[in-house]
Amino acid sequence: MINTIIEFVFGAALFINAILFIPQAYRIFKEKTSQGVSLLTFAGFLLIQFTIVMHGIINQDSLLVVGYLLSMLTCGLVVFLTIMYRKNIRCCSDIILEDILEQLPGHIYWKDKNGVCLGCNRSNWSDFGLNSLEEFVGKTDHDLFPKEQADKILEADQEVMRTGEVKVCEEELTGLKKALYLSHKMPLKDRNGNIIGILGTSIDITPENYK
Repeated sequence: MINTIIEFVFGAALFINAILFIPQAYRIFKEKTSQGVSLLTFAGFLLIQFTIVMHGIINQDSLLVVGYLLSMLTCGLVVFLTIMYRKNIRCCSDIILEDILEQLPGHIYWKDKNGVCLGCNRSNWSDFGLNSLEEFVGKTDHDLFPKEQADKILEADQEVMRTGEVKVCEEELTGLKKALYLSHKMPLKDRNGNIIGILGTSIDITPENYK
């Protein structure tokens, strides 16, 4: 009877030990950052758990093996997420890069080689009268502007991608209103330095008497 109780308590303790790693894994996944999480510590836990599993196998202790295999699974999840989100470190305790991008004035946007919009800041999509970033992504300039204006934008974008150089130009555009923008456009590159599109910023420089 006593042995049965001890086995039950021991098994429950192993299960609790395993689920204690889940809140940490959930926090990393939810916040998309591993700031404050020691990869060395959790990797050390994982190594210890592995040696205990080996000990359990040698001594034919199935309860120990199963319990610590479960711990290895949850702890391993923490290690995996820590590595996955290690580059999303917050620049301070309450703000991340995406938050900063959303608050920047003017229009910030990026497109692929075909002129398809890949992303932008809030100021950009909201000035088109859209309700969300999702409504903006996938559109082209021909979806957003009259054909003549869209053709000029596309021509400038293609020049930037062809030459690989930054282009500064004034663009007269009609969104919700007619406005004049000073645009800076540069090649958008992948990690290997290949040009995969354009990255642009546009600032409204419309004079008060502009019509």
